[in-house]
Amino acid sequence: MKTQENRTIPFEKIAAVIAKFGKLDIIRRIRRFNGSFKLDFTDEYLNSLSVEKLRHILMAAMTTRISHEYLTHSYSNTISA
Repeated sequence: MKTQENRTIPFEKIAAVIAKFGKLDIIRRIRRFNGSFKLDFTDEYLNSLSVEKLRHILMAAMTTRISHEYLTHSYSNTISA
């Protein structure tokens, strides 16, 4: 995850923020997730999961998005060099 100063936010900080979210917050963030891939879960499925599993899904999605952005940025820098 990038800040306004274009620095990477450590994995641990992202995990700490997600750990503070309640179930409804996590579900809302999963539904609104904006990445290079779509999270397509039904409301029934998301509501049936534990908070821990929901956190895991959100964390995986966020770290995958961050990794993709980093690799895309690194690759474009390599080509332009």
